Amino acid sequence: MDQTKAINRYRNLLVVCILLILALGLALYESKIEQYQQHKSSDNTPVQPAAIMTEPLFRIGDTRYSFDMLTNDFQSPLYQIRKLSFEQQLLVLEQAIVETYIANQIALEGNPTKVMAELFPDLGVTDEEVADYYQQNHNTQTPPLETLKPQLSEYLLALKREASKNELLARLLVSSEAQLLVEAPAQPTAK
Repeated sequence: MDQTKAINRYRNLLVVCILLILALGLALYESKIEQYQQHKSSDNTPVQPAAIMTEPLFRIGDTRYSFDMLTNDFQSPLYQIRKLSFEQQLLVLEQAIVETYIANQIALEGNPTKVMAELFPDLGVTDEEVADYYQQNHNTQTPPLETLKPQLSEYLLALKREASKNELLARLLVSSEAQLLVEAPAQPTAK
């Protein structure tokens, strides 16, 4: 029973971490979409790319049907699918930005250890942090700290590494050193 409780705590912690990462990604995504829309609005150009709206989706006889030719009954679910796909694409691209940036920095510097130390300073786990985490999450069925210490250290280091990569991504996007070039899917038009 207590082991199940510990496992559930661990799962809950993972879910919270994933939700925090997704929230950061969503906040970055929304700010970039807002910047993009403001930029496009200031140019007096349409916010959504026309190509997405007019690209043929299917053909019946000689007539090709595009997204903007469909009724809202079909536009809405297609939009939802495209939006979910786009959000997943953004998550992958954000990871690609970070990993590619790190690889480029290593290629420029030639010293992976130095680059990682510069990009992610103080990325380590202390015995005190491991002990604190253990104290907060152990129960009567949990093995002793010394038994779990290596796994807990790796887990806490992975959490810190992920948080540091998210901070690096945010710095790269805010400073415009990196930029997502994909565009959000077009919203359905009322028909």
